[in-house]
Amino acid sequence: MRYRELGRTGLRVSEIGIGAWGIGGVMIVNGRANSYGPADDAEGIRMIQWGLDQGINFVDVAPAYGFGHSEELVGQALKGRRDKVILETKVGEHFVDGQQLWRFDPPFVRAAIDESLTRLQTDYIDSYVLHLPSRGGVSTEQALAAIETARASGKVRFAGASIYSDQQGVELAESGRCDVIQQMVNLLEPQSAQAFLPTAAQHGVGVVARQVIYKGFLTDAVTRDTTFDPTDLRSRYSKDDLRALFDRIDEFSFLWEDDKRRRIESAIQYALSLPAVGTVICGALTQQELADAVAAGDAAPFTDEEIARVADIQQRQLAAAVAH
Repeated sequence: MRYRELGRTGLRVSEIGIGAWGIGGVMIVNGRANSYGPADDAEGIRMIQWGLDQGINFVDVAPAYGFGHSEELVGQALKGRRDKVILETKVGEHFVDGQQLWRFDPPFVRAAIDESLTRLQTDYIDSYVLHLPSRGGVSTEQALAAIETARASGKVRFAGASIYSDQQGVELAESGRCDVIQQMVNLLEPQSAQAFLPTAAQHGVGVVARQVIYKGFLTDAVTRDTTFDPTDLRSRYSKDDLRALFDRIDEFSFLWEDDKRRRIESAIQYALSLPAVGTVICGALTQQELADAVAAGDAAPFTDEEIARVADIQQRQLAAAVAH
């Protein structure tokens, strides 16, 4: 396992991190599937502990995952090894009667920190990030105020945000008050690499890359013919949606043809090719899924020719999306 600096935090994080969303199990939110479906608690704990044995030292979770159950499982998995792990959790997204809501006011943030500490069985959080909503509505000033509340608690080592808006990410990075920012980074969504990552690097903000394997579609386990459990959020995709998605994915097949790499290895090597990225969090439900991600860290890095070809495909796909 190789390690990188997480911005200016002084933390050295494993290139591959564990994303603990899926281990929380079935989630129905606003009447719709909002997870990867059923998960086995014991396997989730084994998976995390196996990952630590391989040198992984970064685990990302949130109270929203599994309605708090993911944090509980992470807490169990880290017993006796907490000091070896850089632990990230979040605040903001929560649920009331199965409805998805967000709050970032000081009383909520302070209470949420204590609740997460209890579930995680720890007395501090290494990286505490705002779980910002995809639809927006939270200003940069509101976000910074919540970050300062978290920092003032004394129970958080570093604070930041999990974003969807690259522009807000730029503003948070430029503020000098944001230590860590988590953002989507993958072959199919290259916007952050152009709009946000350079600013993060310039200001020493640690970048945690998420959705690198794009809900599993950039792994070798999911194909055009995969059928998803009704409690799996991917069951929402229509046949036409899946056909269009895999048509886009197939444009990058030169990265994994002729046994150069596997598809998951190509997806992870793409994110690792971006120097601003500190760690790549890979969601996994089982030890085998995590093993595939760990192995990807040792795959062949992209050549300059491949990087140029990837960029060309990404620009064409973005242009096509805008035209459509």
